Amino acid sequence: MYISAKQIDNVCEYIRNHWDESVHDDRKTPPPENIIPLPVPHTVPCLHGFFRLFFYWDTYFTNAGLLAQGRLDLARGNCEAMAWLIERNGFVPNSTFRSDHNRSQPPYFSLMVREAYEISGDRDWLARMASMVKKEYQFWMTARFSPLGLNRHGEHAERVFLLRFYNGLLHDRLGLPLDIADSGKIELSRRYLAEAETGWDFNPRFEQRCPDFCPVDLNTNLWRYEKDLAFYARETGSGDAGYYEDAAARRQELMRRYMWDESRGLFMDYDYVNMKTGTTASLASFHPLWLGLANDREAGMTAAGLPLFEHAHGLAVCEKIESPVYYQWGYPNGWPPLTMTVVQSLMHSGRTDDARRIAGKYIAWATRYFESTGQLWEKFDAVTGTLAGGEYEAQPMMGWSAGVFVKMAEIWQSGNNSKQ
Repeated sequence: MYISAKQIDNVCEYIRNHWDESVHDDRKTPPPENIIPLPVPHTVPCLHGFFRLFFYWDTYFTNAGLLAQGRLDLARGNCEAMAWLIERNGFVPNSTFRSDHNRSQPPYFSLMVREAYEISGDRDWLARMASMVKKEYQFWMTARFSPLGLNRHGEHAERVFLLRFYNGLLHDRLGLPLDIADSGKIELSRRYLAEAETGWDFNPRFEQRCPDFCPVDLNTNLWRYEKDLAFYARETGSGDAGYYEDAAARRQELMRRYMWDESRGLFMDYDYVNMKTGTTASLASFHPLWLGLANDREAGMTAAGLPLFEHAHGLAVCEKIESPVYYQWGYPNGWPPLTMTVVQSLMHSGRTDDARRIAGKYIAWATRYFESTGQLWEKFDAVTGTLAGGEYEAQPMMGWSAGVFVKMAEIWQSGNNSKQ
């Protein structure tokens, strides 16, 4: 489907004009009792849909669009909200739902801080935020550490919540049976709640045993935290840059040892309980390219795996596998944040034609649905181009859908301009 520059500009202008509508100020309009009020204005993913509260990893991709459109004020406000949550909890919860404070989501706070700092140059602000990055890093290095020296996902929920989580969400969304013992429900809830911490709830990557795996994307993000913390130390003069550089080097070596699968030419999640790589390839394999951990050979082999995921309307988050379960974070569904990380990883590794082709597919899909519904949408079917299915209906969304559209439009339009 051909999309004109004017059509793209219309969507970008809609986004620019609606950022402020996504801002909540809990001091002026207190949220319901089941939501933790934040002391600073912050953005939420949905203007009209279900997700009208603060979510963790969503906000990184929102910030990408905010910064691209000159809204440093809102991007820094989102960082301040996360810093407050870290100071209060020791980590960033999944969301500000009170019931979500028994787990986190993939760590993106440091990436948000660095990108805002590189625009503002405010060292005093950086020093304050860096102290919270360190605090969050310690959460991951203690509460979510594996015997391999790499990190995993988990949870810290109480028995009552675990039973409620099983009897409600897992039964409703995945159809798990109710006629099993409470001990079985609790064990399964722990596994799936850890999977919810990945942000990919739910998916085939971890064989329904998420706590047994060290994920590629989580460990790549924490490698980036270690590199960022070294950078912050040099910028602020804290003197501990060497410690974090050494930690990053150790993690990089461990990831190559355990996660690089030469036969597949991909970084794969590692099942440390059974000491083997996972069997389902996903777009998480591109994370080491995106954040700079992969070397040129690894980047080339990973990029060669693109056909596993690319379809007529964009990227499915996982390769196609035989499965009795339909996962919303599996084939054939595509999600904006993974579209952005893959496209940017291809740009970083010099594969600009691939990057612009995939960016164009996302823009075409999003523009078509924007023009027919007046909304941007949360997830899509990469094969059919329809709204994606899964455990719940796709939601109309600003949030990461808007942020990713803005970033993909930059890449798409830069390619077109260079041909003129």
